[in-house]
Amino acid sequence: VISHDVFIASFSELDDHLALWRTYADSCRGVAVGVVKGSPFTLPPDYDVRWVSVEYSEQKHRKSVRNATAGSFYELAPSMKRSSHAFEKEWRIVANTGSSAESCPPVSFRVSQFGLTPSVDFVPAGLILPIQEIVLGPNAGSKAYNSIALLLRSKGYQLVSVNEPRDEGVFIRESSCHAQ
Repeated sequence: VISHDVFIASFSELDDHLALWRTYADSCRGVAVGVVKGSPFTLPPDYDVRWVSVEYSEQKHRKSVRNATAGSFYELAPSMKRSSHAFEKEWRIVANTGSSAESCPPVSFRVSQFGLTPSVDFVPAGLILPIQEIVLGPNAGSKAYNSIALLLRSKGYQLVSVNEPRDEGVFIRESSCHAQ
């Protein structure tokens, strides 16, 4: 039996899209965390962690699966999503623990729409998350701005902007993040 634990953190190139707010942000009450695309992330102990662009073409999915080996399927699956989600322009950080139980990082659990969901903390190299900005959801509430700003300051993020919702734009930034 081959056992692989694959953990995924999902991001979008869109920072403010109503369909994303409705689907992924607790009925538009959440926040979007803008990060620098391609930033290094590590998990203790070190193992395969990489950025992956999501592919939405079902034709390309079929071709990739035909060419996949049993072991490479775990590399391939996190990059696929149905074509109906193509508007999301998703990127993922994929962490593959391989088949060794000793290599698995500490696992936490949370309740999600799918039930009890395992999760791990993606710790970036240097221990500072590459946060560029925070965008508040359309229904985030009047106290959200001050609460998020206070949380960021308490964690050492002095230069991260917190923004009200706006029109669609670029979410994953190409520039570097400056945290103090």
